[in-house]
Amino acid sequence: MPIPDRSNPGHTSFGFFTLHTLDHLFSAASSSRHQHSNRPLLATVISHHGDRHGQQAGASSTFDPRFLAGSLTYSGCSSKLQREYKAISANPPPYIRAHPSASNILEWHYLIEGPPDTPYEGGQYWGTLTFPAEYPFKPPAIRMITPSGRFQTLTRLCLSISDFHPKTFNPGWEVSTILVGLLSFMTSEEKTTGSISASERVRMRLAQNSRLWNSTGGGSVVRRPDGTIVPAETVMPGRKVGLSDGGKWFRSEWPEVDVENWKWCDGNKVLSRGIPVAADAGEPAVVRKRAAPAAGILASGRPARGASRGEGWLRRYPHVVGLTVVVGLVLVARVIEMGTVRWRWS
Repeated sequence: MPIPDRSNPGHTSFGFFTLHTLDHLFSAASSSRHQHSNRPLLATVISHHGDRHGQQAGASSTFDPRFLAGSLTYSGCSSKLQREYKAISANPPPYIRAHPSASNILEWHYLIEGPPDTPYEGGQYWGTLTFPAEYPFKPPAIRMITPSGRFQTLTRLCLSISDFHPKTFNPGWEVSTILVGLLSFMTSEEKTTGSISASERVRMRLAQNSRLWNSTGGGSVVRRPDGTIVPAETVMPGRKVGLSDGGKWFRSEWPEVDVENWKWCDGNKVLSRGIPVAADAGEPAVVRKRAAPAAGILASGRPARGASRGEGWLRRYPHVVGLTVVVGLVLVARVIEMGTVRWRWS
């Protein structure tokens, strides 16, 4: 399996069946074609590899062509993703960063910075692209992990550039194309599978807390006054929100960004604006102005019931309010009418 070297996007170390192996096979096949002059090149390669496999293992030289076909497919996908990583590292699209996981080149992690003049301004949105071995002929699965008020978290999104619509995917598109399309869709109000509705205020609040959400795994850790970070449940029993991993997953993929996030939180005093801060050892936990969840947004990223229509009870139940007003007016009119009739008879 290819493992990208992020310090040098152009370098890749490969595993069992690699481009180097393919080059060796085709070179060996070409040099021995005089022994197989009436056979096509691919058959010669299969025969040569099967012979070598049998000699080394002491087994039959039978070779399954599907193994070579699958390896060629994966190798082509891996090579393309390596080229795209090099390209997106050298020339990233505005507001977008992305890289493949160190353990699996088919799993990419992206960060989207909220563009100016949008409810997402200043936000940091982390997500994944999961590519099939048939890429670029099949599209990736797209997920967003950070709550945004726009998408459900950790949920496959139904887009023309995602695995929901493989027939509409253009093999000429690249990782940068996919992420630019995702950002464009995010700043629109189109509906799709995996999208949610939320007010502008909710989205702005989520953007404001997104950096801390990423670096704490959704608030599953707290920081003591001395700067040490401890699991939230150790000082606040029962408090488990977000990813409940203390930001470990985010930190493993974005170590430099994680450090920047903590500095940003300190500089902007995010911890004193509603984020729980643990007390010193031996003292009860102290929570500084811990605010309620932003307008009913749950830890999963879904809005609570009625959050998409507003925050107040009147906005959440307009029909009930309207019916109550009408009934009240009717009763008042009836009372007035009865009073008028009695006055006339008297």
